[in-house]
Amino acid sequence: IDALLDAGPVRLRPILMTSLATLAGAAPAVFASGAGEETIRPMGVVVFGGVLVSTLMSLYVCPSWYLVLSRFESHKHDDELKDAMRLLGELPAEKAAA
Repeated sequence: IDALLDAGPVRLRPILMTSLATLAGAAPAVFASGAGEETIRPMGVVVFGGVLVSTLMSLYVCPSWYLVLSRFESHKHDDELKDAMRLLGELPAEKAAA
């Protein structure tokens, strides 16, 4: 849960920026008129819809599945991970018991 709460705000802006840029690029194809519009418009609609669906999946479905599947995660190497993180300076060293 902590990982989701930390990563959510950090990843929201880049996901929305790239999605909006792609939607803006597909908009002329969606609203095309004139010669060749019968082939360009369906492609624009598919790109537009695909970006919307993938954005929703990136923001809601993937994190929720991560939370559901994390319950089945093995914790047998947690002590080794904490030792490695302390060695790299990611966690403060434990104080020696007096």
